[in-house]
Amino acid sequence: MSVLPYIIFLFAFSSIFILASQLLLYEQKRKLMRERFVSLKEGQREKHLWLKPLFTPLAPLNARIGGKKFRKKLGQRLFAAGSPLTVNEYFVFKELFTLFIPLLLAAVIGWDKLLANPVLILITAGVGFIYPEFWLRAKVEKRKRAILRALPNIIDLLILAIDAGLDFMIAVRRVVERSRPGPMVDELSYLYQQVQVGRVRKEALRNMGQRLNIPEVHSFTRTLIQAERMGTPMGEALRTLSEEIRLRRFQRGEQQALKAPMKMLFPLLFFILPVVLILVGAPVLLQFFQSGINFLK
Repeated sequence: MSVLPYIIFLFAFSSIFILASQLLLYEQKRKLMRERFVSLKEGQREKHLWLKPLFTPLAPLNARIGGKKFRKKLGQRLFAAGSPLTVNEYFVFKELFTLFIPLLLAAVIGWDKLLANPVLILITAGVGFIYPEFWLRAKVEKRKRAILRALPNIIDLLILAIDAGLDFMIAVRRVVERSRPGPMVDELSYLYQQVQVGRVRKEALRNMGQRLNIPEVHSFTRTLIQAERMGTPMGEALRTLSEEIRLRRFQRGEQQALKAPMKMLFPLLFFILPVVLILVGAPVLLQFFQSGINFLK
């Protein structure tokens, strides 16, 4: 028996399930954004994954999975995504999804049909095992884009506070307190907390650049470190950096615009052009055949 219809149904159902879960998550994020306020004592790490209460009790069972380097690297990726889960909770996430997708398919088509197709079981389990990787990658990329969008405005606010005569860390506190919640504000809040507990400001800035691994944030932290080392005014250095970041964003937008025609070529040739040919040519062909013209003459 062919397993292709089951695979198509599985992917369709999985897509609907993922879309519904993302919509629920979006609604919870909107509610959280309305109720959320800046707290420098508790920090601003993202912990709003709606399935997190299910993962937390099972997390200690995965404490010994993976080596130290693997867990450290995974922890850095989760931190870059806003810390929606811990490392152990992420392992639970993968395990539950690996079991959930085959069970979901069994509930739809029946246990007998599923057990009669071991290949289908492996495919569905593989889909459930791989999905958290794509989810985490999407979270990291989404957070990086949000940081890139907010960084120039955050720098402008820091410039205004520094030009008003405030110290840099006091300016960071003012920006965190009076800005809308977001990933970049979270990072500044975490930077302020690190300095408050005794970490050197230069080290905290360097850790921030390494943690986010974004070229613009590297430039931001490097500019602040060099200004502190050389004794130059931070306001002027940040003003120049803000202009450079905006110029980079404009150039990046131009590059994306230049790539758009090439990205549109494939759907144009294989999806749009055939439909246009059918709409234009079908009436002509129908009229031609209905006219009773004999090709043999």
